[in-house]
Amino acid sequence: MQLKPWQKIDLETFDSWKTLGMNYLSLIYKIISSYTEWICYIFMLSATYSNAGLLYMVYPFMIFGYALLEESKPTSRFWFITIMYTQLIILVQFTVQLTVWNYYFVEETTKMYAWTLQINLGIVYPRFL
Repeated sequence: MQLKPWQKIDLETFDSWKTLGMNYLSLIYKIISSYTEWICYIFMLSATYSNAGLLYMVYPFMIFGYALLEESKPTSRFWFITIMYTQLIILVQFTVQLTVWNYYFVEETTKMYAWTLQINLGIVYPRFL
């Protein structure tokens, strides 16, 4: 004879709060892991909002132009391209903030300074004294 699920529980050793709490944590983890692409979309849009510029305008195009128009979840190729583009932005921002570029980005006599004033790339230039 096969036991019912509620008959398999040993009530003497059953701790309902611990089991219920673990079940709720497991449920929350499953919900979050099933919506990870939406969490990534929110972070991509917040990055575009906080660092407005031409470099970050690619994120809304990636989200609204490709990812949300797909019937299924975006493929691993989409996420690979997204991660590579994000790493490229991080590399560009890091190299711009090096002190070597102080003369080119701060001095008003250089052409680079005038060029970067015309186009907002979304790069944060270092503040030098």
